[in-house]
Amino acid sequence: MGGAQRKGVVVSSVAEDSPARKAGIREGDILLEYDGTPVSARFDEEVPAVARLIADTEVGKTVKVSLLRNGITLSLPLTTQELGKLLGGDMECKEWGLTVRGITDQMMRDEQLPDKLGVLVTGVQEGTDAAQAGLQAHDVIRLLDNRDAAELRTFESIYAELVTAKKPKVLLKVFRRGAVKYFVVKSAYEKPGLK
Repeated sequence: MGGAQRKGVVVSSVAEDSPARKAGIREGDILLEYDGTPVSARFDEEVPAVARLIADTEVGKTVKVSLLRNGITLSLPLTTQELGKLLGGDMECKEWGLTVRGITDQMMRDEQLPDKLGVLVTGVQEGTDAAQAGLQAHDVIRLLDNRDAAELRTFESIYAELVTAKKPKVLLKVFRRGAVKYFVVKSAYEKPGLK
């Protein structure tokens, strides 16, 4: 999935052998409509909702995707397939209200990061534990509960452990615009709609 803009969603990357790649979708395309539903994301925080729309599609279903490429509107058929927990490279941390992604070489250059350590926050939902803690899109989480979260797989494992244990306060070490910051995510785990 990609970045926010006024109308549609910019496709920032397309995984090899993915349904999007097979359908002919390219990096830089602007997704306008998915299976008859207009999509847009004016802010980075709205991109996870678009990813959810796509993820909620029945596996094996062929949908029509409308997109804009070089000023020309195209309509492409896309057949969905099971993607597992990582949707389009993003991991949804539903209990905290944020999405994260493993850092690639390209992302390291785009975000001007010194290295690939940690996970990049790709979206924070308003009113959630992550938002109340002060986390923002483009933050890089390096430590989670004083444990090294150097890559997405490690982050996912630690996060699952913390949620299962229902730990009420978790300290995060975050890299933001060249500075190291610390945040505490406080979670009650019993909030309506966050089950």
